[in-house]
Amino acid sequence: MKKGLLLFGVILITFATFSAFAENEINLNSPEKTDFTNYLLTLKLDSAIYQEVLGSNQVKIPSISGDKNVEATLDDLDTPTLDYYGSSKISFPNGGDIFVFPVGYIQGNVVDATGNLIPKAHLSFVCHSSFTVQFPTITDNTGFFIVQNVPIGECTIIASTEVSAGSSKVVITTGQISEVEIVLEKPVSNQSSLFMILSIVGLLMLLIFGFIMFKSIKEKGRKEQISFKHRKKEEIEHEEHKSSELKKLKESKEIKELKETKEQKETEAISKQTKALLHILSEKEKKVVEILMANQNQASQARIRRDTKIPRTTLARILQSLEAKKIILIEKSGKWVDIKLTDFFLGN
Repeated sequence: MKKGLLLFGVILITFATFSAFAENEINLNSPEKTDFTNYLLTLKLDSAIYQEVLGSNQVKIPSISGDKNVEATLDDLDTPTLDYYGSSKISFPNGGDIFVFPVGYIQGNVVDATGNLIPKAHLSFVCHSSFTVQFPTITDNTGFFIVQNVPIGECTIIASTEVSAGSSKVVITTGQISEVEIVLEKPVSNQSSLFMILSIVGLLMLLIFGFIMFKSIKEKGRKEQISFKHRKKEEIEHEEHKSSELKKLKESKEIKELKETKEQKETEAISKQTKALLHILSEKEKKVVEILMANQNQASQARIRRDTKIPRTTLARILQSLEAKKIILIEKSGKWVDIKLTDFFLGN
């Protein structure tokens, strides 16, 4: 029957609710780090349901805005019932993680000492649960009961009426149906019935209190760990930033010193004729010549225009003037224009 569901492909319920939004990713994690490839995922987002056969542990669904309570079930189609269950509050459109736990299915009935089914018998469950489970409180009209999405492990189920009681243990395994029958073979008086009820209530309250304390301690430890990591990260980033700034300052100083040394050497290497000719040039002409001298006495017209930021037409007039003064040579090759300082200017 379950494999028949697979023939219908991916089922989308209330698809119109989602279709107008972008896709977001939800990551599915489990205690055993299970690979959920080929599992049938069912997501319940408030009143909407989304289903998909997974190709990995991530699923992209059409997102909705706001915070949503998301319930997830995962079904290995080779097992008779659901295999994993989890829930989380996720803020859309950001997406998030859901931690799912292995679960099974309980199917049971309550009978008296002669084997007759007992309808409306009271039920109590003592199970280790990583999340809240909706356990039935009584059997149905025929004496049966079922529980879905029960965490794996051992459960003790107690059943009672006004005159008799009984209990039975059941082991829940992943994706399997665990069957149990509880026989009400122990007679109870009103006093013992009250004592049993009080004992059960006390035990349940103790378990609930212990679970709440465990969660509180675990959450406190997690927050302290996150706070410590955050402070540590800030300290590391501060040190890295400080180190980076010092490195940049040192490099800037070294570059400045190299530039000054280079300029000093270039100044010393300039001939007397070059110095004399520089004095007769305008500021813009001198700027062009200095760029050529800084680039081994030659550069392209495009390079000069880029470095000086002189407009194209103005630069053309400056180059013509320098050429007329025998300061530069202009060599053209197609669209490429190369400018060189003359031997006359360099005093060679």
